[in-house]
Amino acid sequence: MVNWLVQVELVKSSKKNISQHNDEGGRYKLSPSDFYIEDGKYVFTKEFHLKRGSCCGNGCKNCPYFPRHKKGNTTIFIDNG
Repeated sequence: MVNWLVQVELVKSSKKNISQHNDEGGRYKLSPSDFYIEDGKYVFTKEFHLKRGSCCGNGCKNCPYFPRHKKGNTTIFIDNG
């Protein structure tokens, strides 16, 4: 099996997708598909992180970026296995 690293450029369309869901204060409004609750904690999905566009650096369980947990990183790890 081969694993791939893909460098992603932040494009206006991905930022636009998130901005469409902002509330009056500019904060992103979460939808039920953005997270799940595990042991009383909110866990963000891989899809939410990809919509966000870059790593937040907080050690998230479903971080899709490589290397993991490096704030601002936009390289996506694709597991083909």
